[in-house]
Amino acid sequence: MAFGAPVKKYSTKLALEYRKGFGKEGNISIAINPSITWIEQSKMLTLIAPVYIIRGQDKDGKAKGLQGGFSLGYAGCNTEKGLFTAFSDGFAAQVFVTAPFDLFGGLKSED
Repeated sequence: MAFGAPVKKYSTKLALEYRKGFGKEGNISIAINPSITWIEQSKMLTLIAPVYIIRGQDKDGKAKGLQGGFSLGYAGCNTEKGLFTAFSDGFAAQVFVTAPFDLFGGLKSED
């Protein structure tokens, strides 16, 4: 949380990511989106590797029903000092579940 008057602050990050979808197995597709980010202020490298599990699509090619996946990450390579954070301190894992969201769906006219 931040308290007090607004303060102008800059953060410089360089990120590279890769996206790849894999074929369907039944009506389930799998996609990956690994990325590496360098944070200039802390001279820190972070690695994140999410895996998405996508269940089927509707006739317009949009995901339908609940979707989900998991993400594994590591933050802890200080490039300035050449030090690595212990894996147990820098490792993170997430599991996520999402539902399709159509912000403008209610605004479409039925022809």
